[in-house]
Amino acid sequence: MYASWEQLVKSIYDAAWGSPAGGADELPTVQVRVKVARTGTVLADEILKHSRIRALDQSVQEALDQVRARGLPAFPDGAKENERTLIINFIYRKPGLG
Repeated sequence: MYASWEQLVKSIYDAAWGSPAGGADELPTVQVRVKVARTGTVLADEILKHSRIRALDQSVQEALDQVRARGLPAFPDGAKENERTLIINFIYRKPGLG
């Protein structure tokens, strides 16, 4: 139950993220922490690890802002905690590399 909710949340962030064009040959990653209330309200989000690529970092921040404004699904029935903290990695992949 928890794993499927977490996967749903990650897919919402992935859908909100527009990976920038260009980038490096390696796979730069931006790591974020998101704290979510039982109702789906985003209580806090922050970038923990920047990629050092301005466009990539900015695109992730825009995704965080977008999801925070819309909110997330409420926790599944039976969930006991009042909030959850997730670590999400946004990994840049050049177009065509999947």
